[in-house]
Amino acid sequence: MVLTASAAPDLNKLFPGIYMVDPLPPFDPSKHMGVWEIRAVDEKGREAVAKTHRMDKDGDMPFVEELKASGDPLAPIISWKAPNEKDIPKGVTVEYGVRLLKDYYNQLYRSGSMSDTQHQIPEGKIKSEDLADIYVRVECQGFDKDDSDHPVSLELRSETIKPLKKALGK
Repeated sequence: MVLTASAAPDLNKLFPGIYMVDPLPPFDPSKHMGVWEIRAVDEKGREAVAKTHRMDKDGDMPFVEELKASGDPLAPIISWKAPNEKDIPKGVTVEYGVRLLKDYYNQLYRSGSMSDTQHQIPEGKIKSEDLADIYVRVECQGFDKDDSDHPVSLELRSETIKPLKKALGK
């Protein structure tokens, strides 16, 4: 089955023309685990190389639930319910990230990584005329507990997206 953004009208504006394949190809540890090397070459032939940490966690990162916004609509507190501990894949530490988006190309705000299940959006990030067009995106990120030396030990992630007006209960 192939789903388009029109199958989820709230996301049609956020991800225009996107096609999602369902079900996705099955996870194959022999192809997806390990260290990935990323190489980039600029127009002068200079090469830069980066490596991921060792990807070795299997499982699905659960979605956050009960995504809400409260308080001042122009500087709301975004809150959510953490996934149940039993649903978190073994060996990962959970952190969250909050983003405000108008569309796929227009991000208004991005928080840092956090362990709290609420976040205050700073004043000045939301304009009243944009309220109807803003989406809240909460990333539930699983970082490898055994690879604290790597600067980005992200293993698994899920994303929950909701229009800000709906999160505000409007």
